[in-house]
Amino acid sequence: MAATSADAILPCLQPPGWADVRAALCEPLIGDSPRWNDAIDLPWVAYGIDRPQAFEFFAAEPERLIELRAAARASLTALQFALDRLDYDTFSVIDVHGSYFASESILDPGFMRTFEQRLGCDMLVVGIPCRGHAYITSGNQAESALRRFVGLTQRQHDAAAQPLFSTPVLVQRGEAIGLLRLASDDEFEGDESVLL
Repeated sequence: MAATSADAILPCLQPPGWADVRAALCEPLIGDSPRWNDAIDLPWVAYGIDRPQAFEFFAAEPERLIELRAAARASLTALQFALDRLDYDTFSVIDVHGSYFASESILDPGFMRTFEQRLGCDMLVVGIPCRGHAYITSGNQAESALRRFVGLTQRQHDAAAQPLFSTPVLVQRGEAIGLLRLASDDEFEGDESVLL
């Protein structure tokens, strides 16, 4: 059961191309100005107050970003989420759910580090395809298993009523550091996986 978040300052992920990006206080999920070798639009981390009736976004005041980011992440640590282990033929996934803000759990470094310990790995791959879920698997596994995880994330995104992001995110030491993209057979001969 999720703890109440009413009237708490919280982060709220928004999909790439979010219409209110200029009006609300927000930042890209990874870095201030990430550079990719392809055009990849990142999801946005917006900040605001979780009111009982609706989420109220803060106005775009960049000078308050550091202060409100810290407050939002502190509030995020107080939330509780349900965890389910999903076992597939060649890999396992932990589904973080049970809260509107379950996808935002990717922004809690301490919470993410617990999964690195639990899965015995030094890097996580986290899918945030839709509102209310974060799908977590080890980044230290066979390319075939990671390819299946990419497909799972894409299918969840395509079927979602509230889609967020179709590309899995790499998390190391609790922080989102990049994206996982698996090249097709006709790309990058001899280098099937590309970490962005």
